[in-house]
Amino acid sequence: MVDLNKTFYDKNCKVYRKVIVDKEWTQVPELSLLYDNLICDYYIAPRGNVINFIPEVEARNTEEDRFDCVIPGNVYDESNPILKWDVIQLYREWYLEWTYVIDQMSIYRMPDLRIENVYLRLNNTNLWKQL
Repeated sequence: MVDLNKTFYDKNCKVYRKVIVDKEWTQVPELSLLYDNLICDYYIAPRGNVINFIPEVEARNTEEDRFDCVIPGNVYDESNPILKWDVIQLYREWYLEWTYVIDQMSIYRMPDLRIENVYLRLNNTNLWKQL
């Protein structure tokens, strides 16, 4: 039997939320870990009605400001929700992490109301405004 999570969700990510903590008599923003090594899949986000197919690696690097990320429903915990403006780190390779802000979030459900997957639109242009 084929394990769909290993077939389609072959990447990992971490999800953080910005919280305000007290440090040395002042309040400062800090990232708190929500999910660690969450299985997912991500790809370059389509622009408008055109799906991006860019054959050259150099050209692809200019399009890495927006990604779509999909998380399977069986690893998502509804009691620990991922929200818009949370921060996510994607693992491209075993050593490389990219950090993005969640711009949009949608939960897709099966007819019996179980979560099929969680769709996230990621954007790195708002990251420095967020932190």
